[in-house]
Amino acid sequence: MLRVIPTLCLHLSLHDYIVWPDAQEWWLFHVVHQWSDGVLLRCDAPTSPREHFLPVTQWVARVDMPAPKDVEAATLSPLTDILQTTAQSWHNSFLPVRLQGPSMGSIVPDGSELSVVPVESSSLAKGQILVMAGQKPIWVAHRVQSIERDSWGVVHLITKGDALHHCDVPITMERVFGRVSCVSHQGHSWDPEAWSTRCLSTLRNHGALWSRRIQRNLPFSKESSFRN
Repeated sequence: MLRVIPTLCLHLSLHDYIVWPDAQEWWLFHVVHQWSDGVLLRCDAPTSPREHFLPVTQWVARVDMPAPKDVEAATLSPLTDILQTTAQSWHNSFLPVRLQGPSMGSIVPDGSELSVVPVESSSLAKGQILVMAGQKPIWVAHRVQSIERDSWGVVHLITKGDALHHCDVPITMERVFGRVSCVSHQGHSWDPEAWSTRCLSTLRNHGALWSRRIQRNLPFSKESSFRN
């Protein structure tokens, strides 16, 4: 599995490798030019070379490579060679990303492996789970609550973790990496957007709360609010 970390284009370096979508598939690109307002990415696929210009405000998935000071040159060189060779042929419709944290409750358990597919602003919908660059930065997977466009046509998203009480700070597409199409955990896989999955998740997330409320209102409960 490629280990990718959220990185602002402003902080990319020449020859960094990133995963970026093209024609609804993920491809490996590398940085070939840098300017004050953006970077030029290139994919050297023999059959169809591709290039993209991205502004410095765009967040991307940078392939995590060991820093030269952390490994011997003899070790780093083969790793770089392998990545360069892989970049010429590797592409996929989904990218596996491992998420940590309990914010999505039982629908995306802590440590789940997510299958992330490219997403465009035109295909966004309420209820989708998006993988985004968080504030630290780390990857965050939260559900879309609302989608709005301002007078300039810029899309603003309100997202929230299923197990959280408050919504996130509004974001734009510059922080969005992709959409979660499948969740895998402990040998099981499921569609996180399926109606049945969401119903079961809601019952699990709120079951303990309702159980406590019911117990408090039973006639024989010490905490009962009923009076004879």
